[in-house]
Amino acid sequence: MTKILKALIFLKLLNSYLKHEYPEHYNGYLMTASFNAVYIFSVIQIQAKKFCEYLYKTHPRLTSYLDEYSRSKIENINNVEFILDGKVIYLTDKEKIVNHIIDIIKEDFIIYSDYDSKNICTNKKIIVKDSTTSNCSDNDFIYQVSDIKFLLCELYIGDKVYKITLKSDIENYNYYLVDNIINKKFMIYYLIEFYNEDFSKSPDKFILKLIDHNVNSFEIDITDFLNYIQIKKDGYITVTN
Repeated sequence: MTKILKALIFLKLLNSYLKHEYPEHYNGYLMTASFNAVYIFSVIQIQAKKFCEYLYKTHPRLTSYLDEYSRSKIENINNVEFILDGKVIYLTDKEKIVNHIIDIIKEDFIIYSDYDSKNICTNKKIIVKDSTTSNCSDNDFIYQVSDIKFLLCELYIGDKVYKITLKSDIENYNYYLVDNIINKKFMIYYLIEFYNEDFSKSPDKFILKLIDHNVNSFEIDITDFLNYIQIKKDGYITVTN
């Protein structure tokens, strides 16, 4: 028996003994340790952000080089998802699509993920191709970040309510891009991706309830695939049929 294995067994027995003989002290210690860990992690995040801001101000050439290096590494990964019935059916990179090395024509939409090193965020471009067009060009991957953000976005399906977060500072993604379309097909993908639920065959209505950036409250029935919200630079439009 190795020394490492003996040590692990000893720690496991010690943990069981302390938990059984001194439950109050044991639980109190765990709570304190958890709190300290969260606190330390928060401090590290804050300091790291300050350090990055300092680098951008004092060493622009260095940060420019690091940005280019990070982008070159990220651009070489598979950052384009083909979505059908809410699920990823193919994963590839932008260059293969633009150069027509790969061409998938049966998807509902495409999601292009572009990492923004300055904002430490991944911008998510939703690409919906016209039924008469099977190829993507460089222009399809050009995007502009919107200036809006919904104060509240909830999806109602039957008696269930789901909070929809189109931009997350915790998971570092952003769907608030100009011309991104939020419809039932996207919501099905969102439920699978973030809630691990699949409503692709659900007969229930899909109702989006929102409070927009101007504190206007409204709802839109997106059960029909033709109904949607489209993000714009300073606002949004709703389309119903």
